[in-house]
Amino acid sequence: MVSQRWKQVVLAGLSMLILTGTQAWPEYRLSDFNRTSSLGVGYVSVDSRPFFKTSLYPEFGFGPVALAFDLNLYIPLDNKPVPSYLQPLGFRKLSYITNEWGVHWGLLTNQTMGNGLLMENYDSASGGSTEFDTSKAAFKTHIESEPYRVEAMWTGKNLVSGRLQYDLPNFNLLGRPLRLGVTGITDSDGVTDADGTRLRPRTSGLSGDVSIALIEEVLTGYVEVANLYYSEQLDGSATKQGTGAGIGVVGKPASWVHYRLEYRDLGPQFVPSYYGPTYEATGFSFARDAMQSRVSGILGELGGEFADGYLKGELRYEAYSSSVFDPVLSGSLGWKEIASTIGVINFTQRFDRQSRPVATAEVLYKPGGIVNYLFRVKRVYSNFSAGEFEQTFSVEAQMNLDNFVTQFPYLK
Repeated sequence: MVSQRWKQVVLAGLSMLILTGTQAWPEYRLSDFNRTSSLGVGYVSVDSRPFFKTSLYPEFGFGPVALAFDLNLYIPLDNKPVPSYLQPLGFRKLSYITNEWGVHWGLLTNQTMGNGLLMENYDSASGGSTEFDTSKAAFKTHIESEPYRVEAMWTGKNLVSGRLQYDLPNFNLLGRPLRLGVTGITDSDGVTDADGTRLRPRTSGLSGDVSIALIEEVLTGYVEVANLYYSEQLDGSATKQGTGAGIGVVGKPASWVHYRLEYRDLGPQFVPSYYGPTYEATGFSFARDAMQSRVSGILGELGGEFADGYLKGELRYEAYSSSVFDPVLSGSLGWKEIASTIGVINFTQRFDRQSRPVATAEVLYKPGGIVNYLFRVKRVYSNFSAGEFEQTFSVEAQMNLDNFVTQFPYLK
């Protein structure tokens, strides 16, 4: 149950909050800074195994329709069979998106529902190597007809989520309409690694939120309350729960800077932003890693965009009133056309009693000829302070097909 103190905070907060739905400032992907179709050859390490790889990465756009897929040929350098999940054909994106409705199948990153107390920046492909396969894909759809909006997502890992959002047309606070939202999430079988080892238990979550826009884009406030349920048994028996709440503000006071500040009150066994960017990549035990007593804390985020979007950066800080849990710091950096390179670096941590961040880097080097060079590295830490991690990496020479097939107007 949420404390009486939080009931008072929520009621007071409603008189000073805002609408438009809050945002979670995302991790970066190389495609955010560089969108081209290419042909590549190179070396890739997958599950500590070496492969020679040739790939074709075409991407097409037809109005609201988008299609992107990979044609791959993996040649093992250790004379062992190619794993079944390294597929010769993979659809990275197939979508039809309009303002009123849309469907998407493929890679999904930076997925946030509500204000992020349950799901924030979820990445369907965070587990495993840097290589994409269909188990990392997800289906997502939305329908919007004022004052309603409905969203649903179903991943290849059996995580299902949905959200209903409603703008109160006849209720105004300080001259602004209220937005109400309800989010539900369930993962029926938890998370397992490639060897079948169970990393996370069966879970589900339910949250409700209220937001209101006070100063358009500059100041948006919100309140969110959530329950997180978990069971160490796959049949759902012996289910336990934790409750958390947050009140915060988010906004973009200038075109080049944005911020978020949130105060959180968390009950025992509640894990904030449990379905986050490292969810599919790292393990979690509620008995070992979750808070066992009530705590409060703050979440702060600050991001900026400089030089007409050629350089972007994000920082996130999270700390709670517990000597057991250290403060959490995450960051992202992205750039384009600097020193003949385009690149992104992400260092992502989420609430955990153990320090198990995920670090990724993608750098495309463009020396000026017809061939570019792509470098990818991914580290999933099991113990950051001890320097224990699993790493995958790849090096690839790419030829930009846009330079050769410019007569096709639909090739991006």
